[in-house]
Amino acid sequence: MCAKDLLELSEFDVLGLSCMDDGVNYEDVETFFRLVVDAVTPPLISAYDMDDGSGSVSAICCARSGVGALDSALRGGFRAGHVTELVGQSGAGKTQFCMTASILAAASGRRVVYIDTENKFRPQRLMEIVQARKIDLPSHADLEYIGQNIFVLSATTSEELETAIAEAKAQLLDHTNPIQAGLLIVDSMASLSESVRPTKRTRSEKQQRIAKHEMIARQGAALKLIANAAKVPVLVTNQVKSAYKNPNRRGWEIRGSIAETGGRQETTSVSPALGNTWAHSVNVRIFLENYGTSRGVRVAKSSSSEVRCMPFEIANCGVRDVVQTSKDTNDDDIDDFLSAMPDDQLERFMKGEK
Repeated sequence: MCAKDLLELSEFDVLGLSCMDDGVNYEDVETFFRLVVDAVTPPLISAYDMDDGSGSVSAICCARSGVGALDSALRGGFRAGHVTELVGQSGAGKTQFCMTASILAAASGRRVVYIDTENKFRPQRLMEIVQARKIDLPSHADLEYIGQNIFVLSATTSEELETAIAEAKAQLLDHTNPIQAGLLIVDSMASLSESVRPTKRTRSEKQQRIAKHEMIARQGAALKLIANAAKVPVLVTNQVKSAYKNPNRRGWEIRGSIAETGGRQETTSVSPALGNTWAHSVNVRIFLENYGTSRGVRVAKSSSSEVRCMPFEIANCGVRDVVQTSKDTNDDDIDDFLSAMPDDQLERFMKGEK
């Protein structure tokens, strides 16, 4: 019996256990409970002791993203114990972020589990990024070293995704493995959300929706458990849905396409897929957006960063900061990125709205 099982019992339940001596009384059990609680309760630590003076929490492990400005905004990168979500349209760069982060974590000598649900993981692209980043990686981190630290799992149905998450948990919590656990990636969460198989209990449309949200909640809880138990960052990608605001109704309507609005005049925006059930499972939400030839990453939800946007680009080395060619290039890049946005989207962007 572990401490968790014991603390779920009442004092009278413990008195009734066959392993207890006849001379044990209620006061003895109360004293025993206090000793168990003291042993398993984490010690209190002040905010001052947590801070190492650099603005980051010293005990927290971070995985770098490849974009220095984003890592700086997140106080070091994707944080251990957090589920970080990358949200964006197709082609926004979500998989490129995942592959770059996996390479940087593996190059530092950590285990990476990469769950691929869209068949987008390409070893050839992995090789290209490693070759292009040689100057930034440790001297011993060659392609073989990095490749052996990245474990890829595939999933084509929601049931297979749950199995893959369970396998990732076993891999990252395997303390007998000499390679330290470093990062879990799921690319993507939304692609299999519609693949819940109907059963006798979930034949109606309403029951199907309930089963879908129950599945999403289970997967979100499992990822948060891995993040905390294995003390690793969890990085997931999510798709977007178009959102149309009907002036004749309150709130937002999530629609699949503009054609479904019936030609009504409505303000368009985008919203992360999977709904509120999933939104409560993520600690950090980051939007990837592109306007014309400019790309930007926006931290929309984070306990360690204010809402802000940063330009980035995709190159042979994966994702990176926009290359500086002059002292004022950074300001010019941001101006170009913002000026490419339509006025209504620019207004929402600067306000930090979705």
